[in-house]
Amino acid sequence: MTPGPKVTVLMPVFNGEPYLAAAIESILAQTFADFELLIIDDGSTDRSRQIVQAFGDPRVRLLCNERNLRLIATLNRGLDEAQGEYVARMDADDISLPGRLEAQVAFLDRYPEIGVLGTGFQMIDAQGTLGAEVLLPAGNALIRWNLALRSPLAHPTVMMRRSVIAAIGGYRSEPLHCEDYDLWWRASEVTGIANLPTVLLKLRKHGVSVTSKFASDHDDNGRRVCKEMLEHTLSMQFSVDLVPAMWGQTETNEGQLAAGLEVMARHLRRCLSLDPISASERGALQREFTAWAYRFANGHAAAMHGGFWKMLAKVWRYAGTARYGFLTSGERFLICMDAIRRAWLATAQALRIGLRPQ
Repeated sequence: MTPGPKVTVLMPVFNGEPYLAAAIESILAQTFADFELLIIDDGSTDRSRQIVQAFGDPRVRLLCNERNLRLIATLNRGLDEAQGEYVARMDADDISLPGRLEAQVAFLDRYPEIGVLGTGFQMIDAQGTLGAEVLLPAGNALIRWNLALRSPLAHPTVMMRRSVIAAIGGYRSEPLHCEDYDLWWRASEVTGIANLPTVLLKLRKHGVSVTSKFASDHDDNGRRVCKEMLEHTLSMQFSVDLVPAMWGQTETNEGQLAAGLEVMARHLRRCLSLDPISASERGALQREFTAWAYRFANGHAAAMHGGFWKMLAKVWRYAGTARYGFLTSGERFLICMDAIRRAWLATAQALRIGLRPQ
C-alpha cells in the first residue's frame, strides 16, 4: 500500500480567479515536497476550475462540490478527503512563503504535544502591496489566555494534526464566519497550540474577502463562542454583553467591572496551571493580565491618555480592583505592584515635562 503524503494543503475556492494561480504557485514552490494540494471548488461560476486544471501537477488534487456548500461544509469535506498526517490551511487569495511547510512540519515532528500550529503573516492588499507584519503569541499558555480576547491564530497560516481535528469533530456550522476561532477553543481542550514567531504567509485583505464582507456576523458569533467556551471551561455563567467590554469594544460600566475581572482572573489561573509552562511564559501571562485589567478598569481606548492627575486617578481606580474578594492574594499583589509601577512612571514623566493638570 502506497503511503499518503506527509501534508495535505487544504484550499477551498469559490470564484477565486483573480488570485488563485498565485496561491497555487506559492504552494508548488515550497521547499518541503511531500504534500498534496487538495483544492475543493465550491461551485465557482468563474474560471477557477480551469485555472486549477491548467497546472497539470500530480500533487494537485481537485474536487468539485455539485453546488455551493459554503466554507464550513467545504472545509469538513476537505478534512474527510485529506490523506496527510498534517493538514495545512491555505486560502485561494493568499501566498505562502517557500519555507512555510518545511518549518511547520519540523516543529510538529519535534513537539508531538502541539496539535495546532500557526505562523506570523504579512498583510497585502488587492494589488499585492506589502503592509504590516504581524507576529502572534507563541506559547500554548499565552495563546490560551488570548483566546478570551479574540483569535490568537491566523487561520490561513495554520497546520494541524489531522487526528486531533478529527477527534473534536472538525468545524462546527453554528459559529458562522468565525468557525476557526471556535475550532481553536475546542482544540485547546485536547492539545497544545503554538505559533511560530516568523512571517511565513502573505495574507490578503480586500473588499470581497469573507472577513471584510461579514465583519458584523464574525464579531457577533465570536462573542457567543467566547462566552460559551469560557462558561464551559470556568463552570460559571455571565451575560454576553460582558464580552464586548472585555474585548474593549464597549466601555466598562460599574456593574461589569467585578464580573469581568472575576472571569479573567479565573481564566488566568487555568492558563497558569497548564503543564508545561516556563517561568518566562508565566511572567508574560501575569503581565498580560495586569495590562488587560488596567485597560478594562479605565476604558480600553483612553486608558493610556491624559495628564498627570488623570493618570493618577486611573491608577487609583485600577488599584481599587484589588479589593475584590474573588482575587487570590497573588493576584491582588500583582495589581498593587503594577499600580505602584504605573504611578511611578506617571510621576517620573510629569517631573520631566513639569507638573500641570490636563
